[in-house]
Amino acid sequence: MITVSQEVYQTIVTVQEKKKATTQKLQNTLLLIDIKQNAEKKSKFVIQKLKEIPPKTPVYNSSGRMFVSTSIEQVIDTKERKVARITEELKTLKKSKDFLEKQISDAEKQLKEIVDQAKK
Repeated sequence: MITVSQEVYQTIVTVQEKKKATTQKLQNTLLLIDIKQNAEKKSKFVIQKLKEIPPKTPVYNSSGRMFVSTSIEQVIDTKERKVARITEELKTLKKSKDFLEKQISDAEKQLKEIVDQAKK
């Protein structure tokens, strides 16, 4: 059994809490990435289907509690802007994911170093 000082114990607890919080943030980020990817897929599918229908087909866009008649080009333009916005958000979320993964690995290394020093 290893006997550790109170200071070393507090350091271990602090690093473990940091790792736990970072892991939770990573899980939330991964969930957001999944949600955004699904939204992007849906929007791309809608764009594809809108391009297949005849140009004179009446199309309606929701606005609050009502539907407004609009052109296919306007709906496609709106969906393409949405896809572009989601793509940018995905880039940001992936950078955040990489950063959080690096923080977790750093915390694991730090814990290992502390335990190795306590063994000596």
